[in-house]
Amino acid sequence: MSPLFGSTLVTALAQSSFTTTSGLSIPGVLARIFHELEDKGLDIEGIFRKSGSNAALNQLQAQFEETTNPFLIKFPFTVSSHTLAGLFKRYLQQLPEPVIPRQYQSIFLDIFGNSILTN
Repeated sequence: MSPLFGSTLVTALAQSSFTTTSGLSIPGVLARIFHELEDKGLDIEGIFRKSGSNAALNQLQAQFEETTNPFLIKFPFTVSSHTLAGLFKRYLQQLPEPVIPRQYQSIFLDIFGNSILTN
């Protein structure tokens, strides 16, 4: 099994995916982390700005790397929302290609900018 963190989205989706109610497929690892964040509450101040425990991040990442089903991972009760958000960010930061591929970023920004101006 190839590493989960640092692999492409296509590889991650092939290993484990979750389909949202709108039909969007996302990597299982992101879905599992986000579900846990939702359970703990997303209204924590600085949730994506403040750092979590690096040791806990490394331990949780290792758990995700060792399993084929991220939905079976049990997070410790003591894991903080900041650590979970940090794991979510780490996954995205380690993608070899951005979520919005570079060749489409200018198009995305043009569309996004126009939608803001019209609202």
